[in-house]
Parts: sequence; C-alpha cells; structure tokens
Amino acid sequence: MTLNLEKTHATKVAADQLVNELANMVILEGITPLKALTLKAQEDAKQDDWQIFLSGSSFISGSTNPFHFLVNKFVKVFYGLNANLVLGSAYHKGLEYAGKAFIETGKYPRFGKALASSIAYIDENFALIKTEERPEKKELYYEVARLLKAYWPELDKNRPVEVETFVQMPAPEYMLRDAANASKIYLTGAADTIYETKNGLVLSDHKTSKKPISGTAKKDEKTLRLEKEIKANKAALVKASKAMEKLSQSPQKLADAQRELGDISLKIVDAQEAGKATTQLKKRYEKWQKEVAKWKERVEKLKGAQAQAEELSKTIEQDEEILFELLKSFEEEKEKEDLLEAKRMHGQQLAFYAMLYMITTGKEIKRVRLENMVKATAKPYLQVFEWELDDMVLAKAEEQIRAAVTRIELMLEGIDPLVLFPLNPMSFIGSETNKLVADIEAVAELLRKEVIGDEESSLQGDAA
Repeated sequence: MTLNLEKTHATKVAADQLVNELANMVILEGITPLKALTLKAQEDAKQDDWQIFLSGSSFISGSTNPFHFLVNKFVKVFYGLNANLVLGSAYHKGLEYAGKAFIETGKYPRFGKALASSIAYIDENFALIKTEERPEKKELYYEVARLLKAYWPELDKNRPVEVETFVQMPAPEYMLRDAANASKIYLTGAADTIYETKNGLVLSDHKTSKKPISGTAKKDEKTLRLEKEIKANKAALVKASKAMEKLSQSPQKLADAQRELGDISLKIVDAQEAGKATTQLKKRYEKWQKEVAKWKERVEKLKGAQAQAEELSKTIEQDEEILFELLKSFEEEKEKEDLLEAKRMHGQQLAFYAMLYMITTGKEIKRVRLENMVKATAKPYLQVFEWELDDMVLAKAEEQIRAAVTRIELMLEGIDPLVLFPLNPMSFIGSETNKLVADIEAVAELLRKEVIGDEESSLQGDAA
C-alpha cells in the first residue's frame, strides 16, 4: 500500500517535542515514561473529535508490540519516515501508475513513465526520512528503478480492474460494546490491485522485503548425500578430463617413437652386415626404447583416465536422474511450505483488506495474492503466492478485528492501558516506540539532575 500520511492517518506529534513534554511530566508527577505515555493517550482519546483508524498493519504491530500500537494509534507520534518504507511506497507508486494506465487505455505505459512517478514520490517525501538513516536521493532512485525493472515482465500476465482502492468504514456495531464508538473507531486500508481472472476477482498486495518468504521445507539426507556425491564426481570428472587433454597426444607420440625405434633397428642390422660401427646407433636405440616405454605408460594412463571419465559420466547421469525426482518432490514440498509461510505472515492482513473491500463495494473476492519483491540481492526477483479466501481465514481476520476493537473500547472505558497494551522491549516492530521510551527516561534523568543541582545551590545560598 502506498504511504499516504493523510489517508493512513499516520502521525501528528513530532517525537522530539513529545519527549520533552513527557519527560517533564515524569519529573513533576513522579511517574514512569510508560505511564506518562498512557496518560497522554487517555487524555487525547477524551477529545470530542478523537478517532482511531485501524489498518491491516495495525494488527501485526498490535500483536507483536501492543504498546507500540497504543502510542502509534492513540498518541500518534511522528518519528520521521523510514527509508525502506519510502522506497517501498515509491515502488508501489510506479506500479499504481502502470495499473491505472492499463485500466484507462488497455495497455501498459512505457517503463520510464512509471519510474518517473516513483521518482516524483521520492522527491515529495525525501525530507521526511529520518536524518540518521537518510541515504543519498540517487540511491533511492537507483533502487526503485531496479525493483520496477524486475517486476515489469510480470505486467503482461495481469489484467487489473482497480488499483490502490482506498476503503474506510466505521467498526461494525455487532463488534462494539458501545454503538456510539462507531464514530470513533474506523477500519481502513487499501487494495493495492484488484485483478480480473477466470476464477473471479483476486485482491493482490505488493510487498518489498530484504529476504524471500521461505518455509521450513528441508532436503532429506538422501538428497543431500546425492548432491554431495554428484559434486565430488563432477570434480573428479573435470580432473580426469584435464588428464585426458594433457595425455591426448600420447598415442601419436608412442607411434612416432615406435616407428623411430624400428628405423634404428633396421639401420643397426644394415651396419652389422656392412661391418660398420654400431655404437652410436645402439645408444640411439636405447634412447628410443626409453621413449617408447614412457609413451606406453602415458597411453595406459590415458586409457585409465578415459575409463574413469566414462564411469564417472555414467554414474553422474544415473545419480542426476534420481536427484531430479528427489528435487522435484522437494520443490513441491518447498512450494507448499513457502505458501504456508506467506499465509502465516500476511494472510490475516490480506483477509482484512478483502473483507473491507467486499463490505464497502459489495463485490466478492474469491482469492487473494501476495506479490513479494525480494530486493536485497544482486538482481531483485519476485515471489508470487495466491490462495483461496476461505471462510476460516475470514473468520480469523474478523476475530482479530474484534479483539483490537474490544481492547480500544476497554481503554476508553477506563481500563489501565498498561494492562491492555503491554510493552515488548525486544521487538523490532515498534523499535521506534522502545527508543522513545528510553529517550523520555534519559531526558527525565537529565532534568532530575538539574532540579537536584538547583536545590543544592539554593540550600548553599541559604546557609551562606
């Protein structure tokens, strides 16, 4: 989903501003940073115009680091944008441009026009990236070009009918403890792409990630052993081939040496019959005898290398036939496991988007698709996962929404937020909130030292 600060109701209060405000509260009221943040959340929620917007990603952060969900959705802190988030959103923007062009004209635009749309998005949001992780702008240009280029061949396979469809609705009354909260709690999100297929409408979500989505499928011992044996035999075959190449002239050299030896033998016989000296001829004869023996030995080595190469080639061929079937089974298993992992990671989020889309448009979504662009490689590549949107998946998504809505209502009713939204200090998701808490504590400690210093100076003045 393309980042849009207005539509996603992202954040309003700058983090550094909030740190100073809450650090003072910590000192004045003698409370912890967590308590100060929850008091701030409760205070903001009492405003007549207060509203909270739940998106698909809310449920991931809400389950992984609930306190981050509280700070993000209630206090609405702005930490600055993440560079990877801007890159991912710029990638979405290029795909959005391409999809809309297809819907309007029946064909996809030139690559450069889609890329220009991505670059314009980067230019618009670059200044909002956190200073400490802000790259050179041209690096983002280069990266988004790589991602779009890797996705481009996929376009011809798809027929989008809607792109970046933003949907928003009040929380359904049957999920609420108090029907009046329907004006405060909203469900919101965007369908990246709706495809028309022979099986009906498919809702697709685009992702970018550093690592591929990979399940738990592992090669068995037989497959691993066979791969190792084939690798070793191929190395031995290379060695045998090199030996054959090195010894390839041996038969010819042997024939030449034998012919030379035969000629010298005849000359010795002729010399003896003529009564001539044969000493030098005999020395030459001994020399070529050694040459013949040498090349005979090398010819035998050549035959051995040829026999070895033939046997290795035969073994490799047989093993590769067996390995092909084993790998085929492994790939089938891996495909299933990768799909399960994709559903585990993103299934509820896609079901949430599909549910909102169906409720607000009245159109039925049969299947959902995840298109994951793996970017942290020399050449980015696309993973595509698609599955049936069954009743159980929708039921789980609804259950997740109900749980989040109920926690929000309980907080509005006065239940301690720290009970409802505990902090997960070890989580990568919500690491900004974890740092915010640490910063408030650090600034409060500095203020505390200043207060103590002022008090000691005042006491010394009184004593004087």
